[in-house]
Amino acid sequence: MNTRTTGAALVAVTLLALAPALSAGEAKGKLTFEGKTYELKYAYAIGRPGDFDKTKEDIDILLTVEPIAEADLGDMMPGRGPRLSITLDAERKLTSGNIFHDRGNISSNHGHEFDLKVFDGKRAEGRLYTKGEVTGAGATFQYDATFATDVWRKAKALAATPADGQKAAASPQAAAYGAFLKAVQAGDLAGLRKLVVPEMAQQMDDPDFKQMFPLMQEMTPKKVDYRRVSESGDTATLELSAPEMGQGVATLQKVDGQWRIGRTKWTMN
Repeated sequence: MNTRTTGAALVAVTLLALAPALSAGEAKGKLTFEGKTYELKYAYAIGRPGDFDKTKEDIDILLTVEPIAEADLGDMMPGRGPRLSITLDAERKLTSGNIFHDRGNISSNHGHEFDLKVFDGKRAEGRLYTKGEVTGAGATFQYDATFATDVWRKAKALAATPADGQKAAASPQAAAYGAFLKAVQAGDLAGLRKLVVPEMAQQMDDPDFKQMFPLMQEMTPKKVDYRRVSESGDTATLELSAPEMGQGVATLQKVDGQWRIGRTKWTMN
């Protein structure tokens, strides 16, 4: 997929924000990875621009143990926990497959099989499976599951205007985000804790956070352009752009009168 949540959000690497789950489709079957078996319960079919031809549509079929928030479906690797996905091109040929696990993911087009019984652009039903145990990247896996789900596509937003950008750049939300970027790049963890929402500040106590922080710094842009700001009560969204990251959307929350940074999601151009 061509959307990712970066370390700039404090969630892609070690921190996860909570969001309501989309009403998922149904999966029935099992995934076995390295001898441990998981029950696949949820199914998603995600339509997006093709990997090799952006004028055509690829479909990612994703089967998961846990439900996925709709806000996360456009991510490069949506969801948490053990799960599997395959990508079908416009001719409905399999171009890649992924097995996700706690150590990362195995990506290849080897060993993945599918039967697509229904696909009309709005609905996808069928079966994903392997012919027995498959070995890849030093690990073994197998799975067999049926699925039935509607096809999800990201809604197109109206383009931001120059006037929107000027308003956003002058906003208190942009000032808060600028301070956040400086704290990340300076490695100022104490300052960073005061700039993020309380849930994320608490998750910074995780022992793994300090180990992953250098990666977060590497994935955080040093400078952004502010494209548009939207405010509703004590919450706001800030639309961003950065040459190395593409287009981004940051969520903010007002805590004790101060705008604090929540999640940032980037979409590569």
